[in-house]
Amino acid sequence: MNKQTRRSLYMVVLLGLAAPLALGQGPSGTIRGRITDQQNFPLPGASIYLRSDYIMGMKTFITSDTGKFQFQALLPGTYRLTVEMPGFKSAKIEEIQIHAGQTVRLNIHLEMTTLEE
Repeated sequence: MNKQTRRSLYMVVLLGLAAPLALGQGPSGTIRGRITDQQNFPLPGASIYLRSDYIMGMKTFITSDTGKFQFQALLPGTYRLTVEMPGFKSAKIEEIQIHAGQTVRLNIHLEMTTLEE
């Protein structure tokens, strides 16, 4: 094997070893679900906030027209989720455990707020 071929082979091996690092820190998990009102109608435009020591700051998501949301590529660990929508009480879920390769499904029903005079 000549010097150029060895160098090329070395680079291919190095890139192959570095690829998993570029794609993330190993297997990840997902949180997905749907936000609805008490009658099970979807709530598009609800704000969802995901917090954890495993992410910098927080991740946010606005629900789709069908009330669906999804957080992907989450490192294994414990997460906290808050849902807010004008006219509805906020919902908080603590201690969501994510494991490698796992998808946690959440269906959250928001309760309407009442205006006091």
